[in-house]
Amino acid sequence: MREFVFIIISSSLIFIALFNDSLKEYYEQTYHKSIEFESGITKKLSEFKSFLEYEVFFVKEKEEIKEIAKETKPTKDEISKKAKNKILLKCYLPYKLNENTLAKAKTLSLSKENGVILLGDSLMQGVGVAICNNLKKHNIKCENLAKQSTGLLRKKYYDYAKVLKNSLNNSKIKNIVILVGVNDLWDVNENNKLLIFGKSEWKAFYAKRIDELVKIARENDANIFWYELPVVKNDEQNEKIKILNEVFYELAKQNNYQFIKLSSLLTEHFDFYIKIEGKSKRIRSNDGIHFTPLGYDLISQDFFKAVEIK
Repeated sequence: MREFVFIIISSSLIFIALFNDSLKEYYEQTYHKSIEFESGITKKLSEFKSFLEYEVFFVKEKEEIKEIAKETKPTKDEISKKAKNKILLKCYLPYKLNENTLAKAKTLSLSKENGVILLGDSLMQGVGVAICNNLKKHNIKCENLAKQSTGLLRKKYYDYAKVLKNSLNNSKIKNIVILVGVNDLWDVNENNKLLIFGKSEWKAFYAKRIDELVKIARENDANIFWYELPVVKNDEQNEKIKILNEVFYELAKQNNYQFIKLSSLLTEHFDFYIKIEGKSKRIRSNDGIHFTPLGYDLISQDFFKAVEIK
C-alpha cells in the first residue's frame, strides 16, 4: 500500500511539473508577472523537463546543426540559413543581451520632465510593464495605455488616436512608444468595400491610421518610437507580420521617427527557449504569440538601446 501511495504522489508531482504551463501562462499573461516556485523538488523537476526538451526530444536536430558546422565551418549566419527550421539553433548560438539592433535614428533623451506614453495591444501590455518598471527607478513618468485585443483597424473598441490625444492634452509627456499589429492581420470593410490585407488599398488605409498618430504627436511636439513586430509560431501570420513591418519601417523612414528594430533572436525564427549563461530560459507562451515576463523584458531592452536616460 505504501508503495502504491508513493507511486501516486511521485507521478502527480512529475505531472504537475511537466504540464502546469497553462495555468502559469494564464497568470503571467494576465498580470505580466513571473510566478516561480523555488523549492528543491520543483527546481529539480523543472531541470528534468528542460533535459527532456533539449537533450532527448531534439537531439537529432542538434546533431544536424553540429554536422553542418563540422563539414563546412560556416559563419553563424550561414548555419542559421542551412538549419532554417531547426528550432534549437540558439542552443548552439547563445543569445547576447548586448546584441546591436539596426535602428539608426538619433538617440533621444528621457528625463523626469518628458516621460513616456505606451500604446498598443497585449504585447505592449507586457513590454510596457518592463519599460515602466525600469523608468520608475529613474522617477520618469510612464503611462501604459495598452489594451489587449486592440489594433488600428477598428476604432469602435479602442480608438488609439483619441486615447493618445487625450493623454497628451493632460500631461507634459513628450515620448510615445507604440507596439501594435498582431490583431490587424485581417481584411477590413471601408465604405462598404472590402480591403484585402496586404493589398495597396489596405496599406493606404492602414497608413492613414498610423499618420493620425504621427500628426497628433507632431502637434504636441512629441517623439515617436515604433516597435517592429516579433516573429510568431504560425507561418501564415508571419508572412503578414512581414508586410506590417515593412509598412511600419517605410512610414518611420518617411516621417523621420524612431523604428525600434528587435534583436534577431525575436525576428529570424521562432523559439520557445533561449540559453542565457548556460541555462535554458523560456521566453514565449504556448500560443506562439505572447511572451513570458523574461521575453517581454528582452523586447524592452531594444527600446532602451534607442534612448538615453538623464
